[in-house]
Amino acid sequence: MRRTGSIRTGLAVALVSFAAAWGQTQPQIDPPVPVDKPADEPGSDLPSAESLFEKHVEAMGGREALEKITSREITGRIRSDDQNFLARLHMWSAAPNKMRTDVDAPGMGKTSTVFDGDVGWRVANDTHQLIVGDQLVDLALTADFYGEASYEGRYKRIETLDKAVFNDRQVYRVKCQAHSGKLSVVLFDAETGFVIGAQTTMHTAKGRVQVVLVLLDYEDIGGMMWPKNIIQVTPEGETRISYRKFVVNEVDESVFERPEEVDALVTEFEKLPKKPGAAPRPKSDP
Repeated sequence: MRRTGSIRTGLAVALVSFAAAWGQTQPQIDPPVPVDKPADEPGSDLPSAESLFEKHVEAMGGREALEKITSREITGRIRSDDQNFLARLHMWSAAPNKMRTDVDAPGMGKTSTVFDGDVGWRVANDTHQLIVGDQLVDLALTADFYGEASYEGRYKRIETLDKAVFNDRQVYRVKCQAHSGKLSVVLFDAETGFVIGAQTTMHTAKGRVQVVLVLLDYEDIGGMMWPKNIIQVTPEGETRISYRKFVVNEVDESVFERPEEVDALVTEFEKLPKKPGAAPRPKSDP
């Protein structure tokens, strides 16, 4: 099993909102892998951001192989470092930008979060809730099926910042700005070209959350590299996400269908007075 690889960072980022929505309290810890060490040769020429993304695509298995995969189904589990939180994870994704994530925690029940390419919603305890504003923008970016491999449409600006050390690996840090204005830093392994981490923020029920991701244990599945484990660190603590089963190109897209309850919420939302400059309905990142 390889220790480096590539995956769209949104697979892990999407799960921040569940802990916040459930009021999950995790131990206070410092991020274990900060990017704070200087490059060995800070004055040397840096590769362009575009070349790093392209090397990443090749490391995944190449664009031709990537585009043959149009859907995936993933199962696994989520747990906090102190074992106080453990949940089953089931995720469905389909190109270009549909996603559903079910998280089932003992004693808390199941929460489903869905983006159907236009509208986002959450279902918990038979209660339907629209996802709007900054949280919807985050969800839409997460739902981008090809993620970092579709960087040309995903970001309006990318820039190589420097060379640093992350999780004991030399990395190039690339600053990325989405069309919504959202900023993140993607970390490329300087040797292999794989994305092995990210620094970003997510908007949750508790407000804006700083997130550090560490991507580990990749395997070749269906001709592409996929992670088995992701460490996600927020100011509230550390969460480990383990993926156990992957199925590609077999997703039944009925899992993304919008229920009547959500259609009714959209209709009510559209009737609400809008602030100046606000979108007239739930709107995702272009």
